[in-house]
Amino acid sequence: MTSSKIELPGEVKTDADAAALMASLQLMPSPVPNADIKYTKIFINNEWQDSVSGKTFPVYNPASGEQICEVQEAEKADVDKAVQAARLAFTLGSVWRRMDASERGRLLAKLADLVERDSAYLATIESMDSGKPFLPTLFVDLQGTIKTLRYYAGYADKIHGTSIPMDGDYLSFTRHEPIGVCGQIIPWNFPLMMTAWKLGPALACGNTVVLKPAEQTPLTCLYIGSLVKEAGFPPGVVNILPGFGPTAGAAIASHMGIDKVAFTGSTEVGKLIQEAAGKSNLKRVTLELGGKNPNIIFADADLDLAVEQAHQGVFFNAGQCCTAGSRIFVEEPIYEEFVRRSVERAKRRTVGSPFDPTTEQGPQVRIEGHRPCKGGRSQTITSMTKHISYRLNMCMTKYNVFYLLYVKYTPLAFLLASSFLLPPFSFSSPLLSSPLLSSPLLSSPLLSSPLLSSPLLSSPLLSSPLLSSPLLSSPLLSSPLLSSPLPVSLLNQISQEQQSRVLEFIQSGISEGARLECGGKALGLKGFFIEPTVFSNVKDDMRIAKEEIFGPVQQIMKFKTIDEVIERANNTEYGLVAAVFTSDITKAMTISTAMQAGTVWINCFNALSMQCPFGGYKMSGNGRELGDCGLKEYSEVKTITIKISAKNS
Repeated sequence: MTSSKIELPGEVKTDADAAALMASLQLMPSPVPNADIKYTKIFINNEWQDSVSGKTFPVYNPASGEQICEVQEAEKADVDKAVQAARLAFTLGSVWRRMDASERGRLLAKLADLVERDSAYLATIESMDSGKPFLPTLFVDLQGTIKTLRYYAGYADKIHGTSIPMDGDYLSFTRHEPIGVCGQIIPWNFPLMMTAWKLGPALACGNTVVLKPAEQTPLTCLYIGSLVKEAGFPPGVVNILPGFGPTAGAAIASHMGIDKVAFTGSTEVGKLIQEAAGKSNLKRVTLELGGKNPNIIFADADLDLAVEQAHQGVFFNAGQCCTAGSRIFVEEPIYEEFVRRSVERAKRRTVGSPFDPTTEQGPQVRIEGHRPCKGGRSQTITSMTKHISYRLNMCMTKYNVFYLLYVKYTPLAFLLASSFLLPPFSFSSPLLSSPLLSSPLLSSPLLSSPLLSSPLLSSPLLSSPLLSSPLLSSPLLSSPLLSSPLPVSLLNQISQEQQSRVLEFIQSGISEGARLECGGKALGLKGFFIEPTVFSNVKDDMRIAKEEIFGPVQQIMKFKTIDEVIERANNTEYGLVAAVFTSDITKAMTISTAMQAGTVWINCFNALSMQCPFGGYKMSGNGRELGDCGLKEYSEVKTITIKISAKNS
C-alpha cells in the first residue's frame, strides 16, 4: 500500500503566508558566533584543575579536521583524586547524604534550567566538537538533555520501598539506597544527551559520580561541570575527567573505590569493562553497547512512510547510532520499488557543514589517538559568505514547514510539537489557521515529499521583493556560522580513521557481491566526508550485513515469508532494537514478540523517550537506562526487619 500523491498547498503563494514563513525563518535559533571554549580542565570537587601529569590532548572539529582547543588529559592519578572527592561527598553525615530527596530534585531541575538557558551555546560547541548539524542538535540533543534531567528531578522524592507482610511477630520493609560512587563513561556520538542519561538517575538516587566524556567530544560535558557548580550541587558530587579509554577509562572500570560503572560504547570495550569490574571489586555494571538492528518492511506498509523512516533510521547522525536500522528486510513484492525510492532519497539528502541550516547531517567523529600539539586557545569559527537563493529556498521549505512535520516522523518522540512552535507559529498566528497547515502535506512522510523538487522552489515568490525584505537580515541567515566551503552533497564522518573504516566496509560489500546503488566514495577537501551509500542484493553472510558499520551505509535485503524474516532478523549477536512496518496489527505483534531486542518500533523508528526503558539483549549490553528502570540501576534494595511483641493485621 502506498500513500496518495501529495498536493502542494496553494495558500503559500499569498503575500501574508509568505511573509509569515519568512518571519518564522528570521526567528529560527542561530548558533553563537565566535563561540569561545570556556572549560578545558579537569573538574574535581567543584574546582577546575590541571591534570596530575600536566598532559593535554587536542580536540578537533570533524567538519574541517582543524584543532579547536587542548584539554587536560586525566589519567589514573586524576581518577584517584576524583574518587577520593566522590567518596568524601558520599560519607555518612555529609551535606549530600543529609540532603532531602526533594532538594536533590530541585538541584536537578535547576541544572535543567541552566542547560535550557545556555542551550544555543551548548548546541554550538556540540556541533563544533562532534559535527552534528546545529538545528537538530538544538532541537533533539538539547531538548532530550533538558527533558531527561527534569524527568529524573521529578522522581527524586518518589523513590521508596514497601512494607512486607512477613510471617511471625515481625515488621519488615525495604529501603532503596544509593549505591555509592558511580563511574560513568560517555560515548562520542551523543555526548551531551548521554551525559544526562547517566547523571539524571544517578543523582536522583543520591549517588556521587566520576564521569569520563569521550576524548573526541569532551567540550559540552565539561561545560555541564560549570552548570553543576552553578546549580548548587555540593563539592565532590559530580566530577568530570576528560581522558582516554585505556588510561582514565580503564582506571574507572578497575577502581576499588568505585561501586558501579555505566558505559555506552562498543561491545568490544564493554567486554573489557565487565572483565575489569569483575576482577576488581565486582562492581555493578550497566552496558549499552552495539547493534545490527533489523527493520522489516511488509508489502502492505505505507511505502512512503517506510522509505523515509528507513532512511532516517540509517542516516540519522551520519549513521553513528547504536540504534541504526542497518539491516533492512523488504518483502519481495515491493523490493525493487523500495530500493528505487531509497536510492532517490539518499541522492537528495542534504548534508554538509553543521552550521548550514539546510544540512540534515554532519561528519563522523575523530577516533584516532591524540597527537602532540601546541597552544590551548580555542579556534573560533570564521565568518563565511551569506546564503545563496538555493539555500534560502531550502530554509523556507524545511525550517518553516518541515520542522512541524519533523516531530511526527523523525527520531526521539519525546520532542513534542511545542518544542518546535517558534514565535511566528504561536497559536494566535494567522498562519496556523491557514489551509496550509491542514494540507495533506502535513500528514505525509517528511522528506519523501516531492516538495523539494516542486514548483514552490521556482515560484515567483522567490524572485519577489519579499526576498529583499529586512526579514532576510535574520541572524540565522547572516550568522558567520552559516556557510561552509564544504559541498552540500557530502556526509562528514567524525574522523579520518572512522572514514577509512566505513570505506573499508563499503569495499567489502562490493567485493562480496552486493550491488552498490549509490554513493560509496569519500569526498571533500576538508573534514571526513562519505557519500550516502545504498546497497541492494545484500546477503546475510556478508560483512556489511553482520557487523556494525557506524556510518552512512544502507543495506537492503529481500524476504518472502514471515517465518523466514523472523529467523534471519534474530540471526545476529546483537539485540538492541528492531522495527516493523505493516498495516496488519497481527503481523506487527507477531514480529514484535518474536524479536530478540530490547525495543521494537511499529511503523516508526528511533521513537525514544526518557520515560521508556532502553537497553539490549545478547551482546548489545545488560541493564536498562531511562524510565523507572534507570533508577533501579543506581540503587540498592535493603530489607529491614524488626521483632515486635505482637503483630496485628
